Amino acid sequence: MSPESISRRELRLKLLALRDASSPQQRQAWDARICEHLHRLFAERFDNLDQLVVGAYHPLGSEPDLRGVFPSLGEVALPKVTARDAPLRFLLYREGMALAMQDFGVMVPVAEIDSRPKVLVIPCVGFHVGQDHRIDRLGYGGGFYDRTLASRRYLSVGVAYSLGQIDSFRPEPHDQALDFIVTELGATKGGIAS
Repeated sequence: MSPESISRRELRLKLLALRDASSPQQRQAWDARICEHLHRLFAERFDNLDQLVVGAYHPLGSEPDLRGVFPSLGEVALPKVTARDAPLRFLLYREGMALAMQDFGVMVPVAEIDSRPKVLVIPCVGFHVGQDHRIDRLGYGGGFYDRTLASRRYLSVGVAYSLGQIDSFRPEPHDQALDFIVTELGATKGGIAS
């Protein structure tokens, strides 16, 4: 999809509508493949997955559901908004923990146990892979993940369905590039991944 003649807001709405229009059964199949690709990516980059701390997210609406990969990880942390202009805070999450809805419909653990993830798995409304292999993310517009990525070094992995790929994209000064993008089709390494 080309954003040349439309605003980011309009592009975001079109991509969300496209994602929402896919059937739950189709998304479930895509989610399983995304989880397989994430597991493979983590296994290739880290020796001990049972010790890996990953900041992920609890799915909202038609976002990819990554909970299938959670059991293979050492620790999963979910993001919490602490202030509108601050980086995200990450809270330990284990299956069965009580969750509460925060602003923007985001689910966070009721037990606020801080965690320091090494990897962030970030939901994308859309994404663009440039000719220079830079991977840019179109998110929901709050800038929370950009502030978080700017605050310290993480391995950043965007997650989206392939239907969210954008033909061209002009990053804004605050936009943080991603190290990888993972879709149901596989993992793509960005130009900044180490």
